[in-house]
Amino acid sequence: MTSSTSDKLYDEKSARRVVPMSLAWFRRRRLCDLPPRFVRIGRRVFYHEKDLVSFIESRPAGGEQKGQTDG
Repeated sequence: MTSSTSDKLYDEKSARRVVPMSLAWFRRRRLCDLPPRFVRIGRRVFYHEKDLVSFIESRPAGGEQKGQTDG
């Protein structure tokens, strides 16, 4: 079985390299059952790389969306 980058697991500290937020932010999100999705193995928490990347991509910022008009 080969491993692709989307199968990579990050612990909560390593996940900060992909989503640059504090540990408290990740913990609050989990407590409130908000994304990014996570996996619990025993007492440890992990994030799939694909879930971290899709979380970032789902939050575009700046500029206007096409088709949006004022008025």
